[in-house]
Amino acid sequence: MIAAENLQYAISKVYCRCADVWGFRRKNKNRQFYYLSNKIFSMSGMEPEIKDFLKRVLLSVFLGLFWLMLNMTFGIYFNLMFITETVRVGNIIFYLFATSSLGLLIWFYYKTWKKKFPHG
Repeated sequence: MIAAENLQYAISKVYCRCADVWGFRRKNKNRQFYYLSNKIFSMSGMEPEIKDFLKRVLLSVFLGLFWLMLNMTFGIYFNLMFITETVRVGNIIFYLFATSSLGLLIWFYYKTWKKKFPHG
């Protein structure tokens, strides 16, 4: 139990010194933790419209890249995209999956970006 308390004390000392240098700690001199996530990683200082726009952009880019990587992996790596001598069942399943998932992705994009922004 003493080792855990000493470790916690050492971490708090290092954290407080770093927080003093970086300016993330409260101005009073007590040694309370000030969570960096509240100061740095939250978008609480942004307007809600900007937050909504950035969330839409990030989600759209992530889902588009994920769809591309998934289809490239199954198509190229597992050799399902290329039709060699005959059409195999794997080729048919791959192309059905690719076209249906593209349709779902486009539907999701339409649903996501359908909402109008307040500025016009």
